[in-house]
Amino acid sequence: MRKVKVNICGRIFCLNTEENEEYVTGLAAGLNERISRFMADNPGTSVLSAAIMTALELSDDASRNEGDADNFRLQLKNYAEEAAAARVNVDKLRRAVEALVQENRKLKSDLELLTLRNQVEQNASESDPAPAKDNASPRSTSK
Repeated sequence: MRKVKVNICGRIFCLNTEENEEYVTGLAAGLNERISRFMADNPGTSVLSAAIMTALELSDDASRNEGDADNFRLQLKNYAEEAAAARVNVDKLRRAVEALVQENRKLKSDLELLTLRNQVEQNASESDPAPAKDNASPRSTSK
């Protein structure tokens, strides 16, 4: 633990902290600025009143920031759930596409076989002599 001296509204405070000195002095400078600004905006306000009002403003800011952080956490959780659902859908769609690709390959193969079979049958029918037709007309018998 280290000791850090800070000046807020003309008073020196000695703080025991785990944080580094630059961070703590930066916080104190920001607080000093806000108290001084409150006092400038509200002439005749005592340092104690300005410090209390500044503390109230900072408490409000912290509360709102915590609410915002909670909302962001909830949004992040929802986005993570949506992303997980999307990954599941992508996997399903990939499997469906793969099944369709396989079916397409099979159909192309079947089509190629049918085309070859038709060509063979057509070639066979063109190379076979046509059966002879009986040109003799049937005889009519009259009584």
